Amino acid sequence: MDNAFAGDAYLKKASQIELLKDTAEALNDTSDIPSAMEAILSRLAQELGLQTAWVFRYDENYHAFVEVGASGLPPALAWDDEAALKTGWCECQNQFIQGELDRAINLVRCSRLRDAVGDTQGLLFHASIPLRSKGKPLGILNVASSGIDAFTPEALELLMTVGHQVAIAIDRAAILFEERMRSKRFRALSELAGVLVGEFDQHRLHQIAIEGFIHKLGYEAAGVTVRADEDQPPRTLVFVVDKKSGRSEYAYDSKSPAPLLPESERLFLSDARSALTQPIGHSNVHVRVESSLAHSFHETDVELLTAFAWLLHAADETIRLHEYAVANAKWAERRQLAADLHDSVSQRLFSASLLAQTAGMLAAKSDEESMSEVARVTARVQKLIVQSQHEMRLWIDALHPDEERTWLEQLGDRIEPLMHQSSPRVTLSIAPQVPKHLPLLVEKALLHVADEALHNALRHAQAKTVRVSVQFILDRLCLTVADDGVGLPARDAQDTHRRYGLVTMTERMQSVDGQLLIQSHADCGTTIVAQISLNFLEAKKV
Repeated sequence: MDNAFAGDAYLKKASQIELLKDTAEALNDTSDIPSAMEAILSRLAQELGLQTAWVFRYDENYHAFVEVGASGLPPALAWDDEAALKTGWCECQNQFIQGELDRAINLVRCSRLRDAVGDTQGLLFHASIPLRSKGKPLGILNVASSGIDAFTPEALELLMTVGHQVAIAIDRAAILFEERMRSKRFRALSELAGVLVGEFDQHRLHQIAIEGFIHKLGYEAAGVTVRADEDQPPRTLVFVVDKKSGRSEYAYDSKSPAPLLPESERLFLSDARSALTQPIGHSNVHVRVESSLAHSFHETDVELLTAFAWLLHAADETIRLHEYAVANAKWAERRQLAADLHDSVSQRLFSASLLAQTAGMLAAKSDEESMSEVARVTARVQKLIVQSQHEMRLWIDALHPDEERTWLEQLGDRIEPLMHQSSPRVTLSIAPQVPKHLPLLVEKALLHVADEALHNALRHAQAKTVRVSVQFILDRLCLTVADDGVGLPARDAQDTHRRYGLVTMTERMQSVDGQLLIQSHADCGTTIVAQISLNFLEAKKV
């Protein structure tokens, strides 16, 4: 019997060593923890008779739990995208935070299984194994069973060893994940810089920049503020809130939520619990992000916000230099205009003034010869005045160039700066037969549609290419703005009243008896066509 017992013990120990070997290989072969858990669980089931496991990763930066893997869950836990694991308070999480979970503990009854609604497949108990690497808290491995017999001291010791291997894998996976996310977010910030090229309106620049920062980098709320006086609260210039972008977390104690920021520091979110602010350049204007979650920002967020602040500073400086260049050009143009007027019109009028004085002196003599000279001088004065009037009309016409620019040239002016950016690539094509002059209301309506459609494509579409074209299709003049982006939500494409921009474009086209057509499919882009019939254009000419 002793030999048989020793043989059984040997076989069991060998089986456990094989389990640890298989666990190490499964974790080394992948950084995908959920897949690795599937492989581990099958061996745990053979060795210990367990059928269900799940892992919580603890993010020390955010003081929050994230569920990263589960296998063999009963319907009550798997239902609704594992909602029972992702919400609410959990006893093992609380013990982990309090430092009481320092070894594999067999909990008498699992609070999540106890409170879950539905089929738990008889599972009542689980063992909680703390996951730590080099003293760093990384998370919790939970393995469940229908009874407590599976969790013998020897089994718990084995689970602690497995937990140590899982902890190392989670630590490695978390580092890789953070680096990938950091690289991805800085690439997104670089793409945002390309979007801002060519924007010379500061308020619009800040609006576009903040919207891009929110949507591309996944923050919950961001904005630009200015503080005129240190004793006064900052004034908000522009801000955007997108609750969908907020990072999800699993609170370990829902009964004691983190406190809100002081009311004076909740600029964008009424429930803000953390915030981060960076100055734009060396000014009293700041860019700020807020979150409804506590401890929501750490070192990478500081780096991103600092880079974004300097990006805004560079864009603001570009606008300032552009305005300075425009002002200098205007000043130089005014000086040239003054010099030209002095050399031409002013000199003629001065000559006319001298001739008028001469005519007056000759008229005083009243003799026949003097009167003949008066007539000649008067004719000369009249000629100089006519020449001056003609030249003044030329100057007046030259000072109103916008009225002389065709609507196609104005369309080109809007799109030309966008052609210099790398992403998205913007192109413009105009058919030769398109008329350069249309009724004024039609021109304004088409240009408004072009502005709004381009703005939406650059702001929301995440497109690689935006194509603008003007052409005749059958008996209709068509302005088309098409992108290859993510497309409109189906309900917005079908019901234009859901979006203000679509409403204004539709109303503009209806005001000139035109139509606005929208074609959009998820991940296949959006095409907006503004069309006006030739019959309407011909009627307006009459």
